[in-house]
Amino acid sequence: MSLYPLKTIAEIGLERLDKCSQIVGQIFYRAVRPCFALDDLNQPVAFGSCFFIQLDGARYLVTAAHVLDQAERTPVYISGRTSLVALTGLFSVTNKPGGNRNNDHYDFAFVELSEHQCNEIEVEFFITEDMISKNRVAKESRGYMALGFPHSLQLVSHETLRAFTEAWTFVGFHHQSPELNEGIGITGNEHFTIRFQNRVKKFNGPERDAVEPQGASGGILIDLGNFDPSKLHPDAPCKGLLAGILIEHHRAHETIMATDIQFVISHIRLSKRESQKQIS
Repeated sequence: MSLYPLKTIAEIGLERLDKCSQIVGQIFYRAVRPCFALDDLNQPVAFGSCFFIQLDGARYLVTAAHVLDQAERTPVYISGRTSLVALTGLFSVTNKPGGNRNNDHYDFAFVELSEHQCNEIEVEFFITEDMISKNRVAKESRGYMALGFPHSLQLVSHETLRAFTEAWTFVGFHHQSPELNEGIGITGNEHFTIRFQNRVKKFNGPERDAVEPQGASGGILIDLGNFDPSKLHPDAPCKGLLAGILIEHHRAHETIMATDIQFVISHIRLSKRESQKQIS
């Protein structure tokens, strides 16, 4: 008589989370790009991330405001399919309280893209409204995946004039941090705080040093869903929804922070209405 190994619901849930994170990551990866600036030798270096989103028929590039701040010192480029393309346009940017971006804990910027810009950037995929979470359910009961381009994983060969990019993903859970919220002066209602430690464990592998997330800012946070038993069946579809934009790493609190995408969208739509008023 053969015996089948028994698995707990938690083990099955983690296996399911592993599988779905890979499937969902491949879908959203197409809408996320690394950002580059120029160093002191006028050579490109990766330092941030951005993504493409389509709302109400208009197409936008969204990034972290502190990523766009680099444009005050050096041109900012994003990776096209075959070359680096300079970011241009009139961006809407969150405020710097006291003139200091470190005091901005919403930290996002966006620009509407023209048809010419979409062609120049060679963007072929946008996150559409049916791929965006309403973020109305309890955050603590769901799995989330960060997706961006940390600078430590991006390689630029100055000899061959080529950039080699690699996306990074991290799956974790929202962990409310009243101490952090109070310390930086937010309620936490418009943010996600994902537990992120110096050592991480792969789903079915050994523990290892975590990738330094610096450079993932401007990337995305994806809602992978909860551990509802109906979703744990091997044939159940894997779904993910855009939940937020990655903005900060609070090392002391072992946390990655993201701004709720619905908060971002409300400001994009407000900006659009204001621009239409000016035109009319």
